Amino acid sequence: MEELGRRLTNNGQPISPYRTPLAVITEDHAPSGRKVPSDRETIKSGYVNRYGDPLGLKSSTWVSLLSPIKDLDNFQLWTNCVVTYLENQGDRINKIHYRDPSGRERIIEVKQGTMVIVACSAIESVRLLKLSAKTNADFDRRINQNQTEANSLLGKYFLTHCFGGAETIVRGIPRQNQPLRFDKSVSLDSDWAIDCCATEDFLRSNGLWAGAAIYNNTSDQALPMSLGRTHGSQDLDTIWQTFVNDTRLTGQGLVDFLDENFGTRLSVSFMANQVPLRSNRIELHPTVTDKWGRPSAYIRKIWHSHDVYLMSVLAKQCEQVLFLGQANDNLNEIEEGGIYLAENALARIANHILGGARFGNDPNDSVLDVNCRAWQFDNLYVTDGSFMPTSGGLILPIPLKQMPFV
Repeated sequence: MEELGRRLTNNGQPISPYRTPLAVITEDHAPSGRKVPSDRETIKSGYVNRYGDPLGLKSSTWVSLLSPIKDLDNFQLWTNCVVTYLENQGDRINKIHYRDPSGRERIIEVKQGTMVIVACSAIESVRLLKLSAKTNADFDRRINQNQTEANSLLGKYFLTHCFGGAETIVRGIPRQNQPLRFDKSVSLDSDWAIDCCATEDFLRSNGLWAGAAIYNNTSDQALPMSLGRTHGSQDLDTIWQTFVNDTRLTGQGLVDFLDENFGTRLSVSFMANQVPLRSNRIELHPTVTDKWGRPSAYIRKIWHSHDVYLMSVLAKQCEQVLFLGQANDNLNEIEEGGIYLAENALARIANHILGGARFGNDPNDSVLDVNCRAWQFDNLYVTDGSFMPTSGGLILPIPLKQMPFV
Protein backbone atom coordinates (compact mmCIF):
# COMPACT_ATOMS: atom_id res chain seq x y z
CA MET A 1 0.00 0.00 0.00
CA GLU A 2 2.84 2.39 0.83
CA GLU A 3 4.39 1.93 -2.61
CA LEU A 4 1.06 2.44 -4.37
CA GLY A 5 0.53 5.59 -2.30
CA ARG A 6 3.91 6.91 -3.44
CA ARG A 7 2.99 6.35 -7.06
CA LEU A 8 -0.58 7.68 -6.88
CA THR A 9 0.17 10.99 -5.24
CA ASN A 10 -2.16 13.75 -4.14
CA ASN A 11 -0.91 17.01 -5.68
CA GLY A 12 2.56 15.53 -5.76
CA GLN A 13 2.47 14.37 -2.14
CA PRO A 14 2.61 10.65 -1.33
CA ILE A 15 -0.50 9.14 0.23
CA SER A 16 0.03 7.04 3.33
CA PRO A 17 -2.00 4.04 4.41
CA TYR A 18 -3.74 4.27 7.77
CA ARG A 19 -4.92 1.92 10.47
CA THR A 20 -8.62 1.22 10.09
CA PRO A 21 -10.83 1.89 13.12
CA LEU A 22 -11.04 -1.27 15.18
CA ALA A 23 -14.64 -2.30 15.76
CA VAL A 24 -13.64 -3.83 19.08
CA ILE A 25 -13.35 -2.43 22.57
CA THR A 26 -9.95 -1.02 23.45
CA GLU A 27 -10.87 -0.22 27.05
CA ASP A 28 -13.42 -1.42 29.58
CA HIS A 29 -16.97 -0.46 28.60
CA ALA A 30 -18.94 0.02 31.81
CA PRO A 31 -22.43 0.46 30.28
CA SER A 32 -22.38 -2.99 28.67
CA GLY A 33 -20.13 -4.66 31.23
CA ARG A 34 -17.54 -5.64 28.65
CA LYS A 35 -13.93 -5.75 29.76
CA VAL A 36 -10.70 -5.74 27.81
CA PRO A 37 -8.82 -9.04 28.23
CA SER A 38 -5.75 -8.96 30.45
CA ASP A 39 -3.70 -9.78 27.37
CA ARG A 40 -4.79 -6.94 25.06
CA GLU A 41 -3.18 -8.54 22.01
CA THR A 42 -5.77 -11.32 22.09
CA ILE A 43 -8.29 -8.75 20.83
CA LYS A 44 -6.50 -8.84 17.49
CA SER A 45 -7.82 -12.22 16.51
CA GLY A 46 -9.29 -13.68 13.35
CA TYR A 47 -11.95 -15.18 15.59
CA VAL A 48 -13.24 -11.64 16.25
CA ASN A 49 -14.72 -11.42 12.79
CA ARG A 50 -18.03 -10.28 11.33
CA TYR A 51 -21.21 -10.00 13.39
CA GLY A 52 -21.91 -11.22 15.96
CA ASP A 53 -18.68 -11.88 17.71
CA PRO A 54 -18.90 -14.83 20.15
CA LEU A 55 -16.17 -13.32 22.34
CA GLY A 56 -18.18 -10.15 22.97
CA LEU A 57 -15.32 -7.89 21.90
CA LYS A 58 -16.82 -6.53 18.71
CA SER A 59 -19.49 -3.88 18.69
CA SER A 60 -23.06 -4.43 17.51
CA THR A 61 -26.45 -2.81 17.92
CA TRP A 62 -27.14 -4.94 20.97
CA VAL A 63 -23.74 -4.50 22.57
CA SER A 64 -23.30 -0.76 22.01
CA LEU A 65 -26.83 0.64 22.05
CA LEU A 66 -29.31 -1.74 23.61
CA SER A 67 -27.57 -3.68 26.37
CA PRO A 68 -26.69 -0.50 28.33
CA ILE A 69 -30.40 0.47 28.49
CA LYS A 70 -32.01 -2.97 28.67
CA ASP A 71 -32.96 -2.58 32.34
CA LEU A 72 -34.49 0.90 32.09
CA ASP A 73 -38.19 1.21 32.87
CA ASN A 74 -38.96 2.90 29.55
CA PHE A 75 -37.27 0.28 27.36
CA GLN A 76 -38.80 -2.94 26.06
CA LEU A 77 -37.48 -5.33 23.45
CA TRP A 78 -40.10 -7.60 21.92
CA THR A 79 -38.46 -10.55 20.19
CA ASN A 80 -40.01 -12.72 17.49
CA CYS A 81 -42.60 -10.08 16.62
CA VAL A 82 -43.18 -8.60 13.18
CA VAL A 83 -44.62 -5.19 12.35
CA THR A 84 -47.17 -5.67 9.56
CA TYR A 85 -48.13 -2.07 8.80
CA LEU A 86 -48.30 1.47 10.16
CA GLU A 87 -51.52 3.44 10.50
CA ASN A 88 -51.79 7.21 10.42
CA GLN A 89 -54.21 9.90 11.45
CA GLY A 90 -53.33 12.96 9.43
CA ASP A 91 -49.57 13.55 9.57
CA ARG A 92 -49.07 11.34 12.66
CA ILE A 93 -48.46 7.63 12.88
CA ASN A 94 -50.99 6.75 15.58
CA LYS A 95 -51.03 2.94 15.47
CA ILE A 96 -48.50 0.19 14.83
CA HIS A 97 -49.95 -3.15 13.75
CA TYR A 98 -47.87 -6.24 14.47
CA ARG A 99 -48.02 -9.96 15.11
CA ASP A 100 -46.79 -11.37 18.41
CA PRO A 101 -44.68 -14.56 18.66
CA SER A 102 -47.82 -16.71 18.45
CA GLY A 103 -48.92 -14.97 15.25
CA ARG A 104 -51.82 -13.07 16.80
CA GLU A 105 -52.49 -9.61 15.44
CA ARG A 106 -51.82 -6.81 17.92
CA ILE A 107 -51.96 -3.01 17.88
CA ILE A 108 -49.79 -0.44 19.66
CA GLU A 109 -51.39 2.94 20.26
CA VAL A 110 -48.76 5.63 19.61
CA LYS A 111 -48.87 8.37 22.24
CA GLN A 112 -48.79 12.06 21.37
CA GLY A 113 -45.22 13.34 21.05
CA THR A 114 -43.82 9.87 20.27
CA MET A 115 -41.52 9.29 17.31
CA VAL A 116 -41.92 6.14 15.22
CA ILE A 117 -38.53 5.05 13.88
CA VAL A 118 -38.28 2.47 11.12
CA ALA A 119 -34.88 0.77 10.76
CA CYS A 120 -35.40 -2.67 9.25
CA SER A 121 -32.28 -2.76 7.04
CA ALA A 122 -33.38 -0.83 3.95
CA ILE A 123 -35.21 -3.47 1.91
CA GLU A 124 -37.62 -4.38 4.68
CA SER A 125 -38.06 -0.72 5.66
CA VAL A 126 -39.22 0.14 2.14
CA ARG A 127 -41.40 -2.96 2.08
CA LEU A 128 -43.08 -1.98 5.36
CA LEU A 129 -43.82 1.52 4.06
CA LYS A 130 -45.22 0.14 0.81
CA LEU A 131 -47.36 -2.40 2.67
CA SER A 132 -48.66 0.37 4.90
CA ALA A 133 -49.58 2.41 1.83
CA LYS A 134 -51.65 -0.53 0.54
CA THR A 135 -53.87 -0.40 3.65
CA ASN A 136 -54.65 3.31 3.73
CA ALA A 137 -55.16 5.82 0.92
CA ASP A 138 -54.00 8.78 3.02
CA PHE A 139 -50.79 6.97 4.07
CA ASP A 140 -50.28 6.12 0.39
CA ARG A 141 -50.68 9.76 -0.64
CA ARG A 142 -48.30 11.02 2.05
CA ILE A 143 -45.48 8.48 1.73
CA ASN A 144 -45.59 8.68 -2.07
CA GLN A 145 -45.86 12.49 -1.89
CA ASN A 146 -48.96 12.77 -4.06
CA GLN A 147 -47.38 10.64 -6.78
CA THR A 148 -48.49 7.33 -8.19
CA GLU A 149 -46.50 4.38 -6.94
CA ALA A 150 -44.75 4.13 -10.31
CA ASN A 151 -43.65 7.78 -10.20
CA SER A 152 -42.91 7.94 -6.48
CA LEU A 153 -39.31 7.90 -5.24
CA LEU A 154 -40.08 5.36 -2.51
CA GLY A 155 -38.11 2.23 -3.33
CA LYS A 156 -36.11 3.90 -6.10
CA TYR A 157 -32.32 4.26 -6.19
CA PHE A 158 -31.64 0.98 -4.39
CA LEU A 159 -27.89 0.59 -3.83
CA THR A 160 -25.26 -1.81 -2.65
CA HIS A 161 -21.51 -1.32 -3.11
CA CYS A 162 -19.10 -1.99 -5.92
CA PHE A 163 -16.84 -4.72 -4.56
CA GLY A 164 -13.80 -6.56 -5.80
CA GLY A 165 -10.10 -6.92 -5.28
CA ALA A 166 -7.13 -9.19 -5.81
CA GLU A 167 -5.75 -12.31 -4.19
CA THR A 168 -2.63 -14.42 -4.48
CA ILE A 169 -0.61 -17.14 -2.85
CA VAL A 170 2.32 -15.36 -1.21
CA ARG A 171 5.62 -16.35 -2.82
CA GLY A 172 7.75 -13.40 -1.76
CA ILE A 173 10.74 -11.81 -3.46
CA PRO A 174 13.13 -13.48 -4.07
CA ARG A 175 10.53 -16.02 -5.11
CA GLN A 176 10.18 -19.09 -2.91
CA ASN A 177 9.30 -22.50 -4.32
CA GLN A 178 7.04 -23.18 -1.36
CA PRO A 179 4.32 -20.67 -0.42
CA LEU A 180 5.06 -18.48 2.58
CA ARG A 181 2.74 -19.30 5.47
CA PHE A 182 1.30 -16.97 8.11
CA ASP A 183 -0.98 -17.46 11.10
CA LYS A 184 -4.00 -15.40 10.11
CA SER A 185 -5.84 -16.19 13.34
CA VAL A 186 -3.77 -13.51 15.11
CA SER A 187 -5.08 -10.68 12.96
CA LEU A 188 -8.25 -8.66 12.69
CA ASP A 189 -10.60 -8.67 9.72
CA SER A 190 -8.91 -5.61 8.22
CA ASP A 191 -6.32 -3.39 9.83
CA TRP A 192 -4.87 -1.22 7.05
CA ALA A 193 -6.48 0.90 4.34
CA ILE A 194 -5.52 3.62 1.87
CA ASP A 195 -7.45 6.33 0.02
CA CYS A 196 -5.08 6.83 -2.91
CA CYS A 197 -7.89 5.89 -5.33
CA ALA A 198 -10.15 8.67 -4.08
CA THR A 199 -8.10 11.75 -4.98
CA GLU A 200 -9.18 14.22 -7.66
CA ASP A 201 -6.05 13.41 -9.67
CA PHE A 202 -6.84 9.69 -9.70
CA LEU A 203 -10.52 10.20 -10.50
CA ARG A 204 -9.88 12.57 -13.39
CA SER A 205 -7.01 10.61 -14.90
CA ASN A 206 -9.10 7.43 -14.86
CA GLY A 207 -12.45 8.98 -15.77
CA LEU A 208 -14.19 7.94 -12.54
CA TRP A 209 -17.12 9.72 -10.89
CA ALA A 210 -16.18 8.64 -7.35
CA GLY A 211 -13.36 6.84 -5.64
CA ALA A 212 -12.96 3.95 -3.25
CA ALA A 213 -11.21 2.70 -0.17
CA ILE A 214 -8.69 -0.11 -0.59
CA TYR A 215 -8.10 -2.33 2.43
CA ASN A 216 -6.44 -5.59 3.32
CA ASN A 217 -8.38 -8.71 4.28
CA THR A 218 -5.87 -9.88 6.86
CA SER A 219 -7.98 -12.61 8.42
CA ASP A 220 -9.61 -13.74 5.18
CA GLN A 221 -9.69 -17.56 5.11
CA ALA A 222 -8.09 -17.68 8.56
CA LEU A 223 -9.60 -21.08 9.36
CA PRO A 224 -9.73 -24.26 7.25
CA MET A 225 -13.54 -24.11 7.21
CA SER A 226 -13.59 -20.53 5.90
CA LEU A 227 -11.02 -21.48 3.25
CA GLY A 228 -13.24 -24.28 2.02
CA ARG A 229 -16.52 -22.44 2.05
CA THR A 230 -15.18 -19.37 0.19
CA HIS A 231 -13.07 -21.35 -2.31
CA GLY A 232 -14.09 -19.98 -5.72
CA SER A 233 -17.15 -18.20 -4.34
CA GLN A 234 -18.19 -14.59 -4.77
CA ASP A 235 -20.95 -14.21 -2.19
CA LEU A 236 -23.09 -15.86 0.45
CA ASP A 237 -25.24 -17.82 -2.00
CA THR A 238 -22.24 -19.55 -3.59
CA ILE A 239 -20.36 -20.63 -0.45
CA TRP A 240 -19.16 -24.25 -0.57
CA GLN A 241 -20.30 -24.50 -4.21
CA THR A 242 -16.87 -24.67 -5.86
CA PHE A 243 -15.43 -26.78 -3.04
CA VAL A 244 -18.24 -29.34 -3.24
CA ASN A 245 -18.13 -29.56 -7.03
CA ASP A 246 -14.34 -29.89 -7.25
CA THR A 247 -13.90 -33.67 -7.33
CA ARG A 248 -10.13 -33.31 -7.04
CA LEU A 249 -10.46 -32.24 -3.42
CA THR A 250 -10.49 -35.70 -1.88
CA GLY A 251 -7.79 -37.79 -0.24
CA GLN A 252 -4.30 -36.54 -1.02
CA GLY A 253 -5.81 -33.89 -3.31
CA LEU A 254 -7.51 -32.29 -0.31
CA VAL A 255 -4.29 -32.46 1.71
CA ASP A 256 -2.37 -30.80 -1.12
CA PHE A 257 -5.07 -28.12 -1.48
CA LEU A 258 -4.85 -27.23 2.21
CA ASP A 259 -1.06 -27.27 2.16
CA GLU A 260 -0.98 -24.96 -0.87
CA ASN A 261 -3.68 -22.53 0.28
CA PHE A 262 -4.15 -22.52 4.04
CA GLY A 263 -2.39 -19.55 5.62
CA THR A 264 -0.62 -18.74 2.36
CA ARG A 265 -3.10 -16.42 0.66
CA LEU A 266 -3.29 -12.66 0.92
CA SER A 267 -6.15 -10.59 -0.43
CA VAL A 268 -6.74 -6.87 -0.89
CA SER A 269 -10.22 -5.48 -1.49
CA PHE A 270 -11.91 -2.30 -2.59
CA MET A 271 -15.29 -0.85 -1.70
CA ALA A 272 -16.65 1.85 -3.99
CA ASN A 273 -19.70 3.91 -4.87
CA GLN A 274 -22.29 2.42 -7.17
CA VAL A 275 -23.90 4.87 -9.60
CA PRO A 276 -27.41 5.65 -8.25
CA LEU A 277 -29.99 4.52 -10.80
CA ARG A 278 -33.68 5.26 -10.50
CA SER A 279 -34.36 1.95 -12.25
CA ASN A 280 -32.65 0.05 -9.41
CA ARG A 281 -35.57 -0.32 -7.07
CA ILE A 282 -37.48 -2.19 -4.39
CA GLU A 283 -41.04 -3.20 -5.23
CA LEU A 284 -43.70 -5.49 -3.78
CA HIS A 285 -43.68 -8.83 -5.54
CA PRO A 286 -46.83 -9.48 -7.59
CA THR A 287 -47.09 -13.18 -6.63
CA VAL A 288 -44.58 -14.18 -3.92
CA THR A 289 -45.77 -13.65 -0.32
CA ASP A 290 -44.56 -14.35 3.21
CA LYS A 291 -46.32 -16.80 5.54
CA TRP A 292 -48.81 -14.10 6.49
CA GLY A 293 -49.80 -13.57 2.88
CA ARG A 294 -48.06 -10.20 2.58
CA PRO A 295 -46.20 -9.48 -0.69
CA SER A 296 -42.47 -10.06 -0.41
CA ALA A 297 -39.91 -7.49 -1.45
CA TYR A 298 -38.94 -7.64 -5.12
CA ILE A 299 -35.51 -6.26 -6.06
CA ARG A 300 -34.77 -4.98 -9.55
CA LYS A 301 -31.10 -4.15 -9.95
CA ILE A 302 -28.46 -3.90 -12.67
CA TRP A 303 -24.91 -2.58 -12.81
CA HIS A 304 -24.35 0.67 -14.65
CA SER A 305 -21.62 0.42 -17.30
CA HIS A 306 -19.56 2.83 -15.21
CA ASP A 307 -19.82 0.46 -12.22
CA VAL A 308 -18.24 -2.27 -14.33
CA TYR A 309 -15.48 0.06 -15.53
CA LEU A 310 -14.81 1.34 -12.01
CA MET A 311 -14.54 -2.18 -10.58
CA SER A 312 -12.11 -3.19 -13.32
CA VAL A 313 -9.89 -0.14 -12.68
CA LEU A 314 -9.86 -0.61 -8.91
CA ALA A 315 -9.24 -4.35 -9.10
CA LYS A 316 -6.04 -3.56 -11.03
CA GLN A 317 -4.95 -1.22 -8.23
CA CYS A 318 -5.50 -4.01 -5.70
CA GLU A 319 -3.40 -6.24 -7.93
CA GLN A 320 -0.66 -3.60 -7.81
CA VAL A 321 -0.74 -3.56 -4.00
CA LEU A 322 0.12 -7.27 -3.95
CA PHE A 323 2.67 -6.97 -6.75
CA LEU A 324 4.45 -3.87 -5.41
CA GLY A 325 4.29 -5.29 -1.88
CA GLN A 326 6.29 -8.29 -3.11
CA ALA A 327 3.60 -10.83 -2.30
CA ASN A 328 4.09 -12.35 -5.75
CA ASP A 329 6.33 -11.26 -8.63
CA ASN A 330 4.18 -13.01 -11.25
CA LEU A 331 1.13 -10.95 -12.22
CA ASN A 332 -0.39 -14.02 -13.86
CA GLU A 333 -0.62 -15.64 -10.43
CA ILE A 334 -2.52 -12.71 -8.91
CA GLU A 335 -6.27 -13.12 -9.34
CA GLU A 336 -8.22 -9.87 -9.66
CA GLY A 337 -11.71 -8.75 -10.58
CA GLY A 338 -14.99 -7.15 -9.57
CA ILE A 339 -18.19 -8.63 -8.23
CA TYR A 340 -19.89 -8.09 -11.59
CA LEU A 341 -17.96 -11.13 -12.84
CA ALA A 342 -19.72 -13.44 -10.39
CA GLU A 343 -22.48 -15.70 -11.64
CA ASN A 344 -24.81 -14.19 -9.04
CA ALA A 345 -23.62 -10.60 -9.52
CA LEU A 346 -27.05 -9.05 -10.06
CA ALA A 347 -28.40 -10.76 -6.95
CA ARG A 348 -25.56 -9.65 -4.70
CA ILE A 349 -27.72 -7.97 -2.06
CA ALA A 350 -26.80 -10.01 1.00
CA ASN A 351 -25.07 -7.11 2.70
CA HIS A 352 -24.40 -3.38 2.48
CA ILE A 353 -28.06 -2.72 1.70
CA LEU A 354 -28.68 0.96 0.99
CA GLY A 355 -31.06 3.37 -0.68
CA GLY A 356 -34.75 3.17 -1.44
CA ALA A 357 -35.80 6.07 0.79
CA ARG A 358 -33.17 8.71 0.03
CA PHE A 359 -32.96 11.86 2.13
CA GLY A 360 -32.46 15.41 0.88
CA ASN A 361 -33.45 19.05 1.26
CA ASP A 362 -36.09 19.03 -1.48
CA PRO A 363 -39.23 16.85 -1.38
CA ASN A 364 -39.19 16.74 -5.18
CA ASP A 365 -36.10 14.52 -5.22
CA SER A 366 -36.14 12.76 -1.85
CA VAL A 367 -38.37 10.61 0.35
CA LEU A 368 -37.00 11.93 3.65
CA ASP A 369 -35.86 15.34 4.83
CA VAL A 370 -32.31 15.97 6.09
CA ASN A 371 -33.28 14.58 9.51
CA CYS A 372 -34.58 11.34 7.95
CA ARG A 373 -38.22 12.28 8.63
CA ALA A 374 -40.77 11.37 5.96
CA TRP A 375 -41.70 14.65 4.31
CA GLN A 376 -45.47 14.56 4.88
CA PHE A 377 -45.39 12.98 8.34
CA ASP A 378 -44.69 14.59 11.68
CA ASN A 379 -43.38 11.60 13.63
CA LEU A 380 -42.22 9.00 11.07
CA TYR A 381 -38.45 8.56 10.67
CA VAL A 382 -36.43 6.04 8.65
CA THR A 383 -32.89 5.73 9.99
CA ASP A 384 -31.23 2.69 8.42
CA GLY A 385 -29.14 2.63 5.25
CA SER A 386 -32.18 3.25 3.04
CA PHE A 387 -31.76 7.01 3.58
CA MET A 388 -28.46 7.13 1.67
CA PRO A 389 -28.60 8.79 -1.78
CA THR A 390 -25.20 7.32 -2.69
CA SER A 391 -23.48 4.24 -1.33
CA GLY A 392 -20.48 6.00 0.18
CA GLY A 393 -16.92 4.80 0.23
CA LEU A 394 -16.75 2.76 3.42
CA ILE A 395 -17.10 4.05 6.97
CA LEU A 396 -20.73 5.22 7.29
CA PRO A 397 -22.63 2.34 5.67
CA ILE A 398 -20.95 -0.37 7.72
CA PRO A 399 -22.43 0.55 11.12
CA LEU A 400 -25.79 1.30 9.49
CA LYS A 401 -26.12 -2.13 7.98
CA GLN A 402 -25.63 -3.70 11.41
CA MET A 403 -28.72 -2.02 12.91
CA PRO A 404 -31.80 -4.02 11.84
CA PHE A 405 -34.02 -2.97 14.76
CA VAL A 406 -37.45 -1.33 14.53
